[in-house]
Amino acid sequence: MSHCLAVVGLEPLKAGAFERSEAAFKSLTQRPFADTVFLSWCTYAVCSKEFGEPQQIFRDAHTGATVALIGSWLTAFGTGPSAAMRILARCQTEPLGQVVRDIDGAFALLFSDPRTQTLAVATDLVGSQHIFTAAFPGGIAICTSARVLASAVCAGGAAFDPVAVQEFWATGNIYEDRSLWQGVRKLGPACILTVDGSGKSKQSTYWSFAEVDGRSLSCREAGAQVGQALGEVMARIAKAYPNPLADVTGGYDSRVTISGFVQKGIAFSGTVSGPADSPDVLVSKQICDALKVPNFHVQPKLDHSKASLMDALALTDGEFDLFEYSNIAAIHRTHASRGFSTSINGSFGELARGYWWELLFPRLGRMQMLDAHQLSAKRFAAAYYDKEAINASVRLDLVAHLQDAIARSNAPFLNKPNTTQMDHAYVDLRMQRWQGRIGSSTAHIWPSFTPFMFHSILMPTLNAKPIARWRSLLVRHVLATTTPQLANLALEHGYPATTAKLTNLHRFWPVVGHYLHRVKSKFLPQAAPVTPVRDDAALLEDLGLTQLSDWALASSPIFSSQWLQAHIEHIAKRGVNQASKRLITLELALKSVTPIP
Repeated sequence: MSHCLAVVGLEPLKAGAFERSEAAFKSLTQRPFADTVFLSWCTYAVCSKEFGEPQQIFRDAHTGATVALIGSWLTAFGTGPSAAMRILARCQTEPLGQVVRDIDGAFALLFSDPRTQTLAVATDLVGSQHIFTAAFPGGIAICTSARVLASAVCAGGAAFDPVAVQEFWATGNIYEDRSLWQGVRKLGPACILTVDGSGKSKQSTYWSFAEVDGRSLSCREAGAQVGQALGEVMARIAKAYPNPLADVTGGYDSRVTISGFVQKGIAFSGTVSGPADSPDVLVSKQICDALKVPNFHVQPKLDHSKASLMDALALTDGEFDLFEYSNIAAIHRTHASRGFSTSINGSFGELARGYWWELLFPRLGRMQMLDAHQLSAKRFAAAYYDKEAINASVRLDLVAHLQDAIARSNAPFLNKPNTTQMDHAYVDLRMQRWQGRIGSSTAHIWPSFTPFMFHSILMPTLNAKPIARWRSLLVRHVLATTTPQLANLALEHGYPATTAKLTNLHRFWPVVGHYLHRVKSKFLPQAAPVTPVRDDAALLEDLGLTQLSDWALASSPIFSSQWLQAHIEHIAKRGVNQASKRLITLELALKSVTPIP
């Protein structure tokens, strides 16, 4: 399923809260409900994806209990109606946390229990499927769209959260449990929220990084477990979705992901996007040619219209760059319309390569506190942004702010190795929000899976000894032992994806040039990338944003009107840059939300 909307509590239901929320939902998402459950203590509804079978809420005719699964999910016994009914039966006889641990993917589960008159909502392992909540007097509203809740619940008028807006403006991401809107919060990873008819709620978690050891498996042990799990996971996906399409790029992550297909001899197709002469596209073609699988190359979209941006807004909720996601949406719709059943990507594979661990070198795996200031300054808040855009009264010291967020996130795990703390900060603060926003948006179009976030792959990855994950050793070992054909093909930088030995050391000479280029780029000024777009003055005119008085942000206490005026003139004269794209994203999101009477 694509979207869900629920209102829990006797008082808000009597006051017509679900009807107001429904009106906001249909206005902002442009999607009809596929199925609705009306109960005395809660009402909830779901809608289908754009591509795929019509979806439904599953009911137990004897007990009256119901279950709905949102997003892209998979169990050991498959997906679809029969699997959902088995889940419903288990929800009534087993602890919900145990039931949810046996479901993989980016998903949320809604379970209504007439015995206790409660609605329980559970999120996936890492919180990739975005679910938001907001409080009514005497109840709670739950939705896949924060904008819907901002319209329906915030009776005095929806208002931006100045902290979240600055996070998005500066980094393109939103952190912790914030949404763009005051009073609307995101449920966290592996979370179970239970709400009763009086509006009382409680939260618990069914998994956390407390279960990660961080250094218990050797490279050989972790590689064997990851390789075996990849084959099993990809076989499960292909059985449930017989015509899968997988990202195939020039890097490690997509390659080790498709190794599960290759080792099991499972048919699939590959896809890549980008300029035809880019290393990603060239290597993708080489891989697919070697495996004798179809390769679908998609050229990037270079212009944007008001219609494409508004469509992206409906999909992303305004929490992702609309210009970028309109490209992503076009690619996925193209593939879905060709008859493919699901999209598979290599996200989270970077965890197997010790992502951001260079900041810990040479103290990898030490039992010491992660340097939150260094991580904030060099990764989370490293990109330049114009601080003068923000009014001084609400302006954040972004490095200090995100340093505090990292410290809060990692506080329960200070007894873990610094590498595990880095993994947790990366997953909890970046991936569940940035990658999760992409995945949650794509889930409105069709099913998509990220195998490296499946429990059977994620755990041995995180438990590998630090030396096993340093310099991509673990993924190179997995490729070399499970699919030598893939391991021996060159990566985008020219050297092979296999482990280095005396017999093949000569093939790794391109590594020298690659790292020299990286060192050079750190010390020499780099020209800002230029993204070709359509006539920017015409785009502003289409959007009705040609002068300051047209902008809702001009009345916001967050952005400086003087700076905004200058930036509007900049867009008209010099074109749309990254700052402009985020600014327009925020403007369209703000304008879209109006209180529902």
